Amino acid sequence: MAAYGPLATSLTHLNTVNKNPTFWFAIPVHNRVEFTRECLKSIYRQDDMGFQVVVCDDGSTDGTADMLTNEFPAVHVLTGDGNLWWTGATNACINFILNRASAKDMVITLNDDLIIADDYLVQLQRAFEQHGEIIQTSAPYDINDRERLVDSGRRMDWWLAKEVLLPKAQSGLASVTHAPGRGTIFPIAVFEKIGLFDFENLPHYAADYDFTHRARRAGYPLYINYDAKLYSHIDATGSTKYRATRSFAGLFSYLTDIKSPACLKYRWIFNKQNCPWYLLPSFTLLDTIRVIGSYYRRR
Repeated sequence: MAAYGPLATSLTHLNTVNKNPTFWFAIPVHNRVEFTRECLKSIYRQDDMGFQVVVCDDGSTDGTADMLTNEFPAVHVLTGDGNLWWTGATNACINFILNRASAKDMVITLNDDLIIADDYLVQLQRAFEQHGEIIQTSAPYDINDRERLVDSGRRMDWWLAKEVLLPKAQSGLASVTHAPGRGTIFPIAVFEKIGLFDFENLPHYAADYDFTHRARRAGYPLYINYDAKLYSHIDATGSTKYRATRSFAGLFSYLTDIKSPACLKYRWIFNKQNCPWYLLPSFTLLDTIRVIGSYYRRR
């Protein structure tokens, strides 16, 4: 199996020569060695762009550590004990990056069940050159149907207690109110200004939405970049397994499991931290009703 270290070294050198910002990938992983391998391969196919990759392996037992050592020696590997979840593992990567990056660098939070397009970094760099210090989130496509955009970007409607999908676009940027952690790009200054993701209150789901809401309130515009494409293993997303059957036990797990995006505890915390206070009671009630209903609507 080929190792990817020499390529990473040459690209980093190129970045230094051209004085462009370095893109730092922050990737939490846990027991998905094949996904992790393919994700990293897609990063190392990027053309003429400077980047570094930081992976936090949070207690994997499936050979992920050996794969990273043997096949990707240039990747910076951090380790956890299995209790960091998405937020803690991502924060570990970002802390590592903040101690090494320059003020003009960028952080890309990325999940390992994603493949990025070959011109991904080129498209991000182009948008930064045109629009300055903005936050960009990527356009996710179904990896099994690469023409199908699965999320066109969202804006939160606090009054109606729901996310409103934007009309699908072919290219360019569109303003959104929040973004997932799967392929979102932040200027380093964002973390220096507002801190890290909220591990204490939101250890797994909703920390990304919470952080991007905080960043917007701190003055950082947020956009979806339809030209920065990534391809997602849709069936590997968190809610899929909870909708396989209909049962009271399944519903209970759907609403309480830390791995479920529908976990009410963390949704309520997110609401309290981000919803305007005068809409919090109505928003939380409507959101809870919709979440419970979604279990029965989408199997």
